[in-house]
Amino acid sequence: MKNNFKILVVEDNPELLDIAMRALKKPNFTLFSAVNGAECIQSIQNEKPDIILLDVMLPDANGKDLVKTIKNSPEYSSTYVLLISSLKTKSKHAAEGLEEGADDYIVRPVKSRELLARVEAFTRIVQAERDKKAAYEINWEATFNGIADSIFLLDREGTIIKANKSASTLFSKAQNEMTGCLCSEIIHCNLEHSNDCHFNKVIQSKKRESAQLPIGEKWFTEIVDPLLDHENKLRGAVYIMNDMTERKRWEKELISAKEKAEESDRLKSAFLANMSHEIRTPMNGILGFTELLLEPDLSSEQKEAYINIINQSGQRMLNTVNDIMEISKIEAGIVTVDLKEFDVQERLVELIWFFNPEAMKKGLKLILENKAPKEVAIISTDQNKLDSILINLIKNAIKFTQAGEIRVGCMIREKMLEFYVKDTGIGIPAERQQAIFERFVKADIMDKDAHQGSGLGLAITKAYVEMLGGEIRVESKINEGSTFLFTLPLNGPVQVKTGIKGNKIQEEKTSQTKGLNIIIAEDDETSALYLQTILHTVSSRVIVTQKGHETVEACRNNPDVDLVLMDIQMPDMSGYETTRRIREFNKDVVIVAQTAYALSGDRKKSIDAGCNDYISKPVKKGILMEKIQKYF
Repeated sequence: MKNNFKILVVEDNPELLDIAMRALKKPNFTLFSAVNGAECIQSIQNEKPDIILLDVMLPDANGKDLVKTIKNSPEYSSTYVLLISSLKTKSKHAAEGLEEGADDYIVRPVKSRELLARVEAFTRIVQAERDKKAAYEINWEATFNGIADSIFLLDREGTIIKANKSASTLFSKAQNEMTGCLCSEIIHCNLEHSNDCHFNKVIQSKKRESAQLPIGEKWFTEIVDPLLDHENKLRGAVYIMNDMTERKRWEKELISAKEKAEESDRLKSAFLANMSHEIRTPMNGILGFTELLLEPDLSSEQKEAYINIINQSGQRMLNTVNDIMEISKIEAGIVTVDLKEFDVQERLVELIWFFNPEAMKKGLKLILENKAPKEVAIISTDQNKLDSILINLIKNAIKFTQAGEIRVGCMIREKMLEFYVKDTGIGIPAERQQAIFERFVKADIMDKDAHQGSGLGLAITKAYVEMLGGEIRVESKINEGSTFLFTLPLNGPVQVKTGIKGNKIQEEKTSQTKGLNIIIAEDDETSALYLQTILHTVSSRVIVTQKGHETVEACRNNPDVDLVLMDIQMPDMSGYETTRRIREFNKDVVIVAQTAYALSGDRKKSIDAGCNDYISKPVKKGILMEKIQKYF
C-alpha cells in the first residue's frame, strides 16, 4: 500500500522491545523485530524496512558498526536508521553513530508518544520520497513507451525485464507477455548457441555492439548497450531496434539518383560529341567543296560532283537542325495535334515508292505487306506526324541494314491499327532496346560502329506515337534484325473505301507560269539573292525589300504586284504585322510567309495574319515552285 511503512525494531531487552512495539502499533505500520545484529541483517535482507530503530548496544554487535554496514550497502543505503541509546551509552557513542550515517539519535528513557512522533516524522520523509519516485517512474514509463525505437531491458542471462510499446507493436506481443522471456524467443538470434549474438558479445566485452538486420520487409539497426552499475559491474543490457526502412529506401533512391545523374552526364557528353560531329562534318563538306569550286580549270563533271556533295552535306546538317528544333518543341510542350481523315494504305504505298530508289542503291528489297483488310481504313489522326514516324523508321531500317529486305505493313489488332517496319539489319543489344527511345541516346553510345544521326529520331518518334494515343516497342536480335511496332487508335468505326490506288508517280509539271511581279521581303542578302536566282524563270520584275515598312510601301507603290515572299523576322517589323498592314489596302496579292523558325503553330499564325501560304527555310526550289503554281 502507498501509505504502509515497514519498521524494524532491533532491541535485545524484552521489556524495552515490548514498549517500543506497543508504542508503534498503528494500522499503517508493519512491525518487525530483531534481538541481535545477525537477526537485524537477516530482517533487512528479507523485509527491506523503511525505518530501523536500532539499539546502540547489542549482544553481538555495536550499533554504530551496524549503521556503517547498512549505509555502505547500495541496496539499503537509503533506509532511515534511528539509533536508540541504552542507559549506559555515552554521548560520544551517539556522535560516532551519527558520523557513521545514522539519521537520528533517541536518548532513553523515551516516552511512547515521543518515540511515535520521531518515527512518524521519518514516515513523512519516506512518503515524500515515494511520491517523488512514483512521479519519476510515471514520467520515465511515458518516455520509455513513447520512444519510436523498440527497446528491451535485459538481465545478464538475456531475460527481458521490460519492453516498451514499440517493441510490443513490432513483435505483435503484449508488453507483459514478453517480460520474463529470453530475448532469443522474441528476437532473431539464439543467445545460448550463437557465437555471433551481439548480446553475448556485450556480456563478455562490456562494449556496445551494433548491426543491420532484416525482419520481414523492413530493415532495422540493432544496438546492444551494456548496463553497468556504479562499480562498473555488469547488470544486463539494453537492446534497441531502430527501424531504418525509410533510410534504406532513401539510400536506394540516392544511389539510383546518383546513377541516373552519372548516366545523364555520360549521355550529355556523348550527345554533345555527336552533335559536334553531326554539325562539323557536313560543314566541312560545305565549306571545303565550296572552296574547291573556286579553283580554276575544273571540269563540268567535277563541278557537278562538288555541288552534289555540298547539297548532301547541307541536307544532312538541315536534318540535324530539324531534329534539335523538333525535340525542343516537344520538350516545351508546344507541339499540337491536327486530326484529319485520310487513307492509310494509300500513304504507305506512296512512302514505299518514295524510299524504293534509296533501298535499291544498297541492294535491299523494300516490301509493302498489306495485312489490314483489303478495304482501305480511313482513320482520323495527324497525317504529318504519322508520316514523320514512318519516314524515320524506314530511314533507320535502310541505314542499319546492309543486306536483305525491309518489310512495312499494318494490321488491325484489338481496335487499334498496328504498324510495323521489319528489317534484316545489325540489330540492337537487349540492354539498349529501351534506351534508344530516350532523348539524345543512340543504341551504340560508345560509337564502336558509329552511324550518322543525332540520336533524336526515335525520341521524336516515340513522342509522336504517344501524342496520337499509341505505343511503340521494338523486338530485335543482334545480327538478325529489328522490328519496330507501333499502334494508333482507329478513332471510331472503320470506314470502307472500295479499291486501292496503285503506285502513284508524280510527274513534274512544266511550269507555264511566267511574267510575275514579285516582292522579296528578306533582310539577309544571301537568302534574297538565292530567291532572285531561282525565281528568274517565272518573274518579269523583282523588288527586294529589307524592312517591314519598305515592304508595305513597295506594295502600295506597285499595285500590280502578284506575289510577296514575306520573311517573318525582319529588323523593324515582323512579317505578321507587315502582312496585316498590306491587307488593309490590298486584299488580292498572294503573300507566302517564309521563316527559319519553323515552329509548331507558325503556319496558323501566318494564315491568321493574312498570308495565303507558308514555307520554311531553307527554301527548296521545287517546293516554292509548287506553291507558285498553286496560285498562278
